Amino acid sequence: MAVSRMNSMHSMAQSIFTDNETAGGDIIYFEKAKFSAGDIVWVRGDKKTIWDRGTVFAAGDDQTDAMVAVRTENGREFLTRKAYGGELMPEGDGKAGYKDMTAMRYVNEPQILENLRVRSLGDKPYTFLGPVLVAVNPLKPLKAELEAGDRKCMTLAHPYAVAELAYQQMTFVLRRPDEAAESPANQTIIVSGESGAGKTVSSKMVLAHLVARSGGGDLAKAMLSSNPIMEAFGNATTLRNPNSSRFGKLLKVHYNKEGEAIVGASMGTYLLERSRITSHELGERNYHSFYQLLAGGEAGLLSD
Repeated sequence: MAVSRMNSMHSMAQSIFTDNETAGGDIIYFEKAKFSAGDIVWVRGDKKTIWDRGTVFAAGDDQTDAMVAVRTENGREFLTRKAYGGELMPEGDGKAGYKDMTAMRYVNEPQILENLRVRSLGDKPYTFLGPVLVAVNPLKPLKAELEAGDRKCMTLAHPYAVAELAYQQMTFVLRRPDEAAESPANQTIIVSGESGAGKTVSSKMVLAHLVARSGGGDLAKAMLSSNPIMEAFGNATTLRNPNSSRFGKLLKVHYNKEGEAIVGASMGTYLLERSRITSHELGERNYHSFYQLLAGGEAGLLSD
């Protein structure tokens, strides 16, 4: 019955199919899945959108023929063999999408982007994808859900949870008997992303949680207070970010053999954008330290 319905509507939808997919030259990626009428799918959007969500309203019965008829939410109707599986995001009642995207029925590009969009609109800038925490800069202050050092962070998608997992894995190995401690206790957290993605703030959160879990102390506090100094000499204003890190850094935090206290730390820097010292794009600025020195200068110095 579904096949005959597809055949009867083929001529009506053929022109739409040709205009949007063949003549336009757009490459539409798809996953090999058998869709049925009523299924939610994603298809390549028109010129205004990258992806459009729609519903399958007719599908063939032949398992070798994945052609489906799709009606998108913006009113387009066409035949296609190229679609991604989708689902509606859980919203309302304090929910904003999936906090871990591996729980989604379909883990694909449009569904990931939709989940991140829903969570961002719900003031949830962090989302797990397995062990990876994805951060979307909210570009506004958000109310803290918990304090650094709170072990309840493991129930949330948050940089504190990443730091807590690393701390627990380290201390678990360190507290095993010597003869059983074959696995290394060292842990590594990599924070990466494009300019303005939130790397600096996320790194601060990770460090703040590790400091709080180790009980604080003068050395730990000194580590946190070194951030403004590093940012002064390595951060600058760009067109996309008023506090963009223009260098990479490797921070090593050393614990005692019980893993209960921070006993030392070291920092290495690399790939500093030296060209910014002599020139930068219109609308951008040099490193913060130069402006801070001038801001604190006396009138006589500034007049010269």
